[in-house]
Amino acid sequence: MNDVKVRAFFLSTAGLREETTAASTLDEHSLSLPRGAYTTFRTYHGTQAFRLEEHLNRLSESAMLDGFPLEFAHPAARHAIAEAVSLAGFSESRVRLTFPYEPSGGLYIALAPFAPLPARLYQEGAHCVTAAPGLKRANPRSKGTSFIQPGSQARAGLAAAHEILLLSEGAILEGSSSNFFAVLGGALYTAEEGVLFGTTRNLALAQAEGVLPVIRTPVSVADVPRLQEAFLTSVSRVVLPVTRIDGIAIGDGVPGPHTKAIGRGVLAAITAELAPISP
Repeated sequence: MNDVKVRAFFLSTAGLREETTAASTLDEHSLSLPRGAYTTFRTYHGTQAFRLEEHLNRLSESAMLDGFPLEFAHPAARHAIAEAVSLAGFSESRVRLTFPYEPSGGLYIALAPFAPLPARLYQEGAHCVTAAPGLKRANPRSKGTSFIQPGSQARAGLAAAHEILLLSEGAILEGSSSNFFAVLGGALYTAEEGVLFGTTRNLALAQAEGVLPVIRTPVSVADVPRLQEAFLTSVSRVVLPVTRIDGIAIGDGVPGPHTKAIGRGVLAAITAELAPISP
């Protein structure tokens, strides 16, 4: 079991079956599947998750946005996910669900061991770089598998940087696998259009309302030298401070107080809302 990187399963009307895979990452496994909608979440305490129903809803919403009005039974999916988590046997798991478009029907469930990011990244902050103009989502509101390959290829060449920030006409929209926030002039900015709404993004916005003014507009690359703070949100990162963009220090070059306050609030809210995977 120690050398197993990914465990893969498929849920059909006949039930859950395990599938053979030689993939070493969830992205690698995704590239072997039919085109579809996907979502990724992590477990807590082995068998719990945060807002799993939002992840399941996003699968159907993404499929509809891509022109495939498909539905699946959430209770059956949740039971199958819980069974797959148990069979995989990881202490904590990253779970990727893929809802295939053609042929339609069924749900792919892939799992890999979850390991949190190093503590030093939260203490020192992460380094991000801005992407070349060609890296973008075909449909920003849809979490479709078509972006997995270009996104993972771009991240593979990051070297010392942690994440790539996607741009549109000079505006910083989001990360390749995260949402992006910046503090400028004492207000929190984040893009509202042209981005994928992550579950952790929604929670960070709710927490930020009590910390500082929120402006749902992106900052630009030209604003980077003036930014006071910045951070990323995602399921695996939660709230990760960003202290350099394209080599330029953000604020004092250390995680800022607003980022820390929002991060604490998000962690507390997640802990309060954890629920069993199986309904």
